[in-house]
Amino acid sequence: MRVKSEGQEAVVEVEDTGIGIPPAELPLIFQHSYRASNAVGEGAGIGLAFVRQVVEAHGGRVEVTSSVGQGSQFRLFLPLANPPLIASSP
Repeated sequence: MRVKSEGQEAVVEVEDTGIGIPPAELPLIFQHSYRASNAVGEGAGIGLAFVRQVVEAHGGRVEVTSSVGQGSQFRLFLPLANPPLIASSP
């Protein structure tokens, strides 16, 4: 897990080295009660739907990339309330 700022946003990155998510299922994983076809273990499939809902309620967005057999990376972008000042060059 990493947290950094990029421009006007805070970026939270969460990465794993798990089983990954099949590419055709990436657009579906944020739907309530959806579980990827290769999911292991128990779960109701509401976690990612909840994450997306909370992030979007705060004016942000969520992105995901994944490779089957190699893991997934989730990036949460949230607007900064008081973005850092960046010195400009003359």
